[in-house]
Amino acid sequence: MHEWQEGDYKPSLGTSVQYLKGVGPHSAKLLSKLGIETVRDLLNLVPRRYIDRSTLKSIRDLRVGDLVTVMGEVGMAEVKMTGRGDLFTLMLSDGTGIVDCAWFHQSRYLKNQLKPGTKLIVSGEVSYYRGKQFLHPEYEILSSEEDELLHTGRIVPIYPSTQGLHQKRLRRMVKSALDLCLPQLSETLPDHLLRSLDLPPLTEAVRQVHFPDELSSAQLGRRRLAFEELFYLQLLLAIRKRRVSSRRAGISFASDGELANKLLESLHFELTPSQKRVLEEIVENMRSSRSMHRLLQGDVGSGKTIVALCAMLRAAESGYQAALMAPTEILAEQHFLVLKDLLGRIGMDIFLLVGGMKKSEREDVYERIADGTARIVVGTHALIEEGVTFKSLGLVV
Repeated sequence: MHEWQEGDYKPSLGTSVQYLKGVGPHSAKLLSKLGIETVRDLLNLVPRRYIDRSTLKSIRDLRVGDLVTVMGEVGMAEVKMTGRGDLFTLMLSDGTGIVDCAWFHQSRYLKNQLKPGTKLIVSGEVSYYRGKQFLHPEYEILSSEEDELLHTGRIVPIYPSTQGLHQKRLRRMVKSALDLCLPQLSETLPDHLLRSLDLPPLTEAVRQVHFPDELSSAQLGRRRLAFEELFYLQLLLAIRKRRVSSRRAGISFASDGELANKLLESLHFELTPSQKRVLEEIVENMRSSRSMHRLLQGDVGSGKTIVALCAMLRAAESGYQAALMAPTEILAEQHFLVLKDLLGRIGMDIFLLVGGMKKSEREDVYERIADGTARIVVGTHALIEEGVTFKSLGLVV
């Protein structure tokens, strides 16, 4: 076992989190349940919410209904038995007044934790029962001046956690990681982009996300981190698209659209301007020898299926096969029934392939796919399982 100590080596962003000051093997094992293995992972643990403790209330100024935070010292504490079960109560004093705090069904634990003389911070709604009180408030025990700086008098982060890993411990770990490794974070976005979007530098964003000066600073830091994640995702997708497009030519579907036109003429409605525009763009892409990368997005009932079917018919008319893959068998069967009705109007067959089919039915569809008889197929992930061989697949929707 090795823990970082003063005068010892300082951890880097890639260092196992167990070697961070105040962590150790046991806490590292708990952190791993949150996906945290390195110091960098710990810095990337974004709080799920914040509690504003930047202004502490004096007990004498408390009003019923207020959501407040107070700090004081535990006076008398006792366990009472009530009709609702055991009740642990204590009196909290800050020199300006006294307020009661009460918790049901936690006496066994709390009586050993919150003893007279304990310095405590509590947050909650002020209620009234024989005087002002907090019922089941959030609380933290303050054992040092550092605790007060981390857990009171500021915007306090609340992190995703796991059993055995308390918020105070997490905050100390994150604070240690910030103190030792924050300067090691390298800025990757250009200054002009940050200025144009009014985003803070990376180190400042990370600092404000964990221990913000104001709630607005935390939100700005989170916005910066979210933008960076989406920016690089888009960049990677663009690079991948460029590589795929330049590596090899795709299929040029040169059909005249006779089948699709017959289908559209059989409908009892006309495509909307948006559907027509999107379909024209898809057809133009399909005529090109460059691979098409397209996401068709729309609300339920907006007509995505009919547009997709017209594109599939273009592929089938060009001598290829087309497949529509759905995430569940129920959805696949629903699509199959809809498309079967539509394609029946133009005398075209359609086939269904899902995992729940009988073996004989499934093998029959396998054969029809392999010999090209099945020009249009609807199914689940069963479409891409071993044993399925398309003769001339041209389009997967």
